[in-house]
Amino acid sequence: MRPVRVITALLLISAGAAGLWWGLSRVKDGSASSSLPVNTPLAFPRDASGPDSSEDREAQASAGPDPDQLAALKQGSAVWNQWREENPKTLPILTNADLSGLDLSAADLHYADLRGANLRGASLEEASLLGSDLRGADLRETNLRGANLTGLPTMGGADLREADLRDADLTGASLEAAQLQRADLEGANLTRTNLRIADLTGANLSGTILKRAAYGQFTQWPEGFEPRKHGAVLLKPGADLTGVNLRYAKWEDLDLHGARLVEANFSDANLWSGNFERAKLRKAVFRGSWTEESNFRYADLRGADFSGARLHGADFTGARLSGARFSLAKFSSKTIWPKGFNPTARGTLLIGPGANLRGADLRELDMGAIDLSDADLREANLTGVDLRNANLQRARLDGAKLQGAKFNRDTEWPAGFDPEAHGAVRKR
Repeated sequence: MRPVRVITALLLISAGAAGLWWGLSRVKDGSASSSLPVNTPLAFPRDASGPDSSEDREAQASAGPDPDQLAALKQGSAVWNQWREENPKTLPILTNADLSGLDLSAADLHYADLRGANLRGASLEEASLLGSDLRGADLRETNLRGANLTGLPTMGGADLREADLRDADLTGASLEAAQLQRADLEGANLTRTNLRIADLTGANLSGTILKRAAYGQFTQWPEGFEPRKHGAVLLKPGADLTGVNLRYAKWEDLDLHGARLVEANFSDANLWSGNFERAKLRKAVFRGSWTEESNFRYADLRGADFSGARLHGADFTGARLSGARFSLAKFSSKTIWPKGFNPTARGTLLIGPGANLRGADLRELDMGAIDLSDADLREANLTGVDLRNANLQRARLDGAKLQGAKFNRDTEWPAGFDPEAHGAVRKR
């Protein structure tokens, strides 16, 4: 099962934008995004708790921030993230909240309603703002370095229409499919940001720093704006994309064959069926990425980092892999390696039906949607592992440690096996 479909199964989006990005992500270089009216209600997942109708939710949001949520958030990211873990179906209502100057680094604010919020001078470095609504928010001088402002495949990225981002630092942030129409980005730093499929129509880009910012064929710019003259780089085969940042990208069937991608960052990206044939990828980072069925034939991957990546069905024929790291990367019998290359000696895990993982240390790994039927997992350490949508039918789990392992209703277990009795936790 492909990851985009797994995610879609987990969270169904009810907004008018539903289905938009799924179609976009299947186009090799994206497609033009369509703008929603400014008064479009927030796209809430259907199983979210709280008011039953969109009208009720809008009424609650217009009343201002939820006082309990605001109090939790003001205690810092650790307290807030724990609250979100304990309340997974409750969506943050933080409209017009005063969060100026707060340190919210690494805060989990996905799907948060932050319309009109004051975040001036706050730190949101490495924060998750996936699918969040930041329309009209004050983000002046805000630290958004490395923040995730993308969205799920069934919806667009974060909504930043008419937001004030003057002098904000978005270095290395992911703005793929973000809505930035009429946003004020004067003096903002967008160095090495991912702007693929983003819509910047009518945005103020006076003095905006776009050094090595990546954009696609269908990224929308203000009328007459020429991104390459401002240091941005177009994602295309054979291009010099040295140091490009595509972290969190969702780009199925991408084609960057022959491109120069030295020290590029693809961490946590969904790059299913990507074409990197003969690309120069020295010291590129693919940590935690989904690169299943991707083509790395004859690519230069010396010193690349594939730690924790999914490599099922990937083709590394003729690739240069000296110094490449594969710690806890997962591959299958369909993965093709260069002649004489021993993947297990590099710390990779052969994952698939009937795999021998007896006694393996698999703590905290993402093994969602993986077929582990008939696998030998006796005495394996599966603490904190994500097993949502995984197939464990007939797997041998004698003595396996499952404390904190996550599963859902679509996880398939051996007949008669009770995961909760072994410490596993049911999640969405």
